[in-house]
Amino acid sequence: MPNLVSNEYYTNTWLGTAASSSNELTKMLSRAEDIVTMTATRSIVTNPVSPWVQKAICSQAEYLINGAYNIMIGTEQPVDSASLGEYSYSNKDTGNNTFMSNVICALSVAYLKSGGFISAVLG
Repeated sequence: MPNLVSNEYYTNTWLGTAASSSNELTKMLSRAEDIVTMTATRSIVTNPVSPWVQKAICSQAEYLINGAYNIMIGTEQPVDSASLGEYSYSNKDTGNNTFMSNVICALSVAYLKSGGFISAVLG
């Protein structure tokens, strides 16, 4: 599969969270592209590359860089609950603590939906 998003695009256009190294960023972009490809209901490979696909891959890569990759591979556990002032969140009570909810970024799904690359039913 071609690299649909370059390190340069992620860094200079998307302005994404920095990875620990260029190699790490390349790895996270590759993993993100795989996840986006598996989530999409039609081919994401277009010429030129759809900006919606680029945004989905970048948001997914950023999600992985910010900790989701460690949850996905099992080296860390997802947060079950958190609170700040009057706001509280609990993943345990809703039963949403599934593998896929820890893998795909909601923003990536939104970009794929907006570009017509995923069925609204799946998101």
